[in-house]
Amino acid sequence: MKELVDLLNQDRSPLGNTRPTPILDPSVQRTLTNFSLITHGFGSPAIVAAMTAIQNYLSEMLKVVEKTSYSSVGVVGGGSVTSAQPLQLHSGGTLDQAPPPPPPPQSSAGAAKLKDRLMMTSQDDPSSVPSSRK
Repeated sequence: MKELVDLLNQDRSPLGNTRPTPILDPSVQRTLTNFSLITHGFGSPAIVAAMTAIQNYLSEMLKVVEKTSYSSVGVVGGGSVTSAQPLQLHSGGTLDQAPPPPPPPQSSAGAAKLKDRLMMTSQDDPSSVPSSRK
């Protein structure tokens, strides 16, 4: 892909009144000139822009894959996945499974009291009950 972008960047097709000196083989330049004439001069720059965008996208995706890789762990007989753990990429190119995430925090006494208080409020006060239940 990079070779095609480099080749199109070397295109010296005439545009308007300009006649740049060709640097490519005459048979290659003739083909690129015909393409340029058919596309009114927009063909090569459009392809270069699209290819550059694709190259940038692929390089960014490669960075993401290198930073975080996921694999299936705990495959059961039928091939169903029971969990997926992130893998850590080390400088040597080896992957180790990341430690499991910490457990969620346990309810504190204050949270339990608030929950009980909310339950009592909704049972004692009919205005706190949604209108569909009245």
